[in-house]
Amino acid sequence: MEATAGRIILGLDLDTLIWSMSMIRIKPGISEPEISKWRNIPHEAQECSIYYCVNSYSSRVANGLLTEVVQEQTSIRRDPNSWQLLAPDGLSSTTLNTSMKHSIAFDPAMSTFPRTDLPLGDRYNISQTAVDSISIFMTSTFANDLMRYPHTNINGWSIDDGTKQYQPDSMQILSIAPDLHGTFDNVATSMSNAIRAGADGSPKVYGEVVDQVTIYHVAWVWAALPLFVVLASLVQLVLSMVQSARTRTPLWRTSSLAVLSRGPYTMEALGKVETLSEMEAAAEHSSVTLFPDRTRNRLSQC
Repeated sequence: MEATAGRIILGLDLDTLIWSMSMIRIKPGISEPEISKWRNIPHEAQECSIYYCVNSYSSRVANGLLTEVVQEQTSIRRDPNSWQLLAPDGLSSTTLNTSMKHSIAFDPAMSTFPRTDLPLGDRYNISQTAVDSISIFMTSTFANDLMRYPHTNINGWSIDDGTKQYQPDSMQILSIAPDLHGTFDNVATSMSNAIRAGADGSPKVYGEVVDQVTIYHVAWVWAALPLFVVLASLVQLVLSMVQSARTRTPLWRTSSLAVLSRGPYTMEALGKVETLSEMEAAAEHSSVTLFPDRTRNRLSQC
């Protein structure tokens, strides 16, 4: 993994390289028995690079969907006099190689010295703080030093057990990504969107946000039948309550307590029966008082 243009395969002419990554991995879909064949393992190699450039965006919004056409402006290049090292006294430029002078990759030693900004063309400029912070973020995300304890022994790097290990953690996703170029393309797109949104002096565009609201229109004709059924049920309930109150109808067939309360009065007719058929036969020839007859001042029977 490198961030120096002269030491990568695909980006020999990139002088604004942020990060370049080469990966050799086993081809996806290979079974475990085939992996154990060390020299004949099917593998593939890929390399991806992320670099600074200037893009033109043609945006269009249709039906709430934003569509952008991105085109790189290859004519806008890095200023050859940019990223000049402001070395302190005693540090001669003759002691530095080309990579130390012009590479924008983060270096624990060289990044401590101030530099001039990194302009692209006449209109675009990136400060040293932004360049170093993005560079060190990429380094910490996609690289790790494996030649340090506890990952090493006297013979070099080793694994304590047979489980898969990934250093750093992002390698676990990249090792199984079906399209490494597409993954880095998404990373570059998200970084570009963040730079566009947080750039100094970025233009603001004001517009209107429209929210969809569902309005229900209820016609009274649609509710006529349900309302009629409810009102008719209420009228029937009220009439039943009034009629029951006037006639003083006792509770029967609505509660087992009513049946139990009439037990002593049925002993004469049903006291000697034992089966259900005998009870039904006896009930057919028995009279039961339902409510008093107020006109004749006696109890009606049936």
